[in-house]
Amino acid sequence: MAIISETAMAVDAPAGAAPDLGPTQKKALLAATIGAFVSPTPALLTVYGIVMVPIAQEFGWPRAQVAGVLSIAALLSAIT
Repeated sequence: MAIISETAMAVDAPAGAAPDLGPTQKKALLAATIGAFVSPTPALLTVYGIVMVPIAQEFGWPRAQVAGVLSIAALLSAIT
């Protein structure tokens, strides 16, 4: 049987309210938000769906091969 402390069971915030973030968590959230804005991946994802079919038709490549380029770009963006 697990023992749960009273403080773990206490609910201070109303339902749906955002939890209080500590200074380290706020910095991490800010860094993640800035990273999402400056990363090329969101721009690629937005435009890629529009231009994928015309690129595949123009070069005679299968769409799976053209879509694979997006996967490689997203993977490399995540690594770097």
